[in-house]
Amino acid sequence: MPEETKNKRESSDLKDIIIIFSVIIIILIAASMLDFFVWMRGIAADTEGFRIVELLFVLMLFGFAFAIFSRRRSKESSIQISELAKDIEELQDNVNRLRSTVNLSPDTITIHRDGQFLFVNQAGLNLFGAQAEEQLLGMNIY
Repeated sequence: MPEETKNKRESSDLKDIIIIFSVIIIILIAASMLDFFVWMRGIAADTEGFRIVELLFVLMLFGFAFAIFSRRRSKESSIQISELAKDIEELQDNVNRLRSTVNLSPDTITIHRDGQFLFVNQAGLNLFGAQAEEQLLGMNIY
């Protein structure tokens, strides 16, 4: 992994953690201002009710943290997908340019593996008397 990408990822992870803790602090301040803890003390008399509220509060905080991290990862994934799409398009352009350059060559150019044609340019088709590349593909060169 390149050093710049690693630093950027660490920076975004730190930013996520700061956001999560900031929101948790804001929630706790708002809860104290709205007498949420006094309300919870009243529920605390009923221990079963207190456990449910406590569990819901913790689940809500974890859900918020998960949402922040998921959003960030989703954004990074979409950026990577768009970069890969650009790379694929660029590679396809390079393949097309190479193919047209090879086909315009006056010299016979063939690519073979284990004695079987994989590619033959137009000059090669003329040399072997074929009309289309498919007539020679897979044929034994010997």
